[in-house]
Amino acid sequence: MAVELLGLSKFKLQLLALVSEARDLRKQQQIEADYSKQLQELRSELASRDELQMKLESRVKYLENENELLEEKEKDLKETINGLLLSRDAFVRHYEDSSCALKGTIQMKDRSIAVISEKLNAHLALFGSVEKEATAIK
Repeated sequence: MAVELLGLSKFKLQLLALVSEARDLRKQQQIEADYSKQLQELRSELASRDELQMKLESRVKYLENENELLEEKEKDLKETINGLLLSRDAFVRHYEDSSCALKGTIQMKDRSIAVISEKLNAHLALFGSVEKEATAIK
């Protein structure tokens, strides 16, 4: 009976070792399943991040192109503004020159009118005195 108890004890120990090993294997399998799940989640996050990065790079490229176009438009507008400013300056100079010439012409005409007015008044005075003399003679 002692041999049987010893055999039974050995069997019990082997059984306990197998149960412990089975538990360890289940734990290991659970850990591997958790790691596999985490790995899948990380891969999914990585794919999302890669997709987001591609979208952002595409957006950056679009904005860079837009910026180039805006810089070209700004350059064109500056050239147009400079051209308009030069045209305005030329117009103002021409206007000032024309205005000065017109003032000179007006002043000359005013002097001519003043001279003609004086002559006309002198002639009227002369006609008036001739008329008085003619009236006095009659």
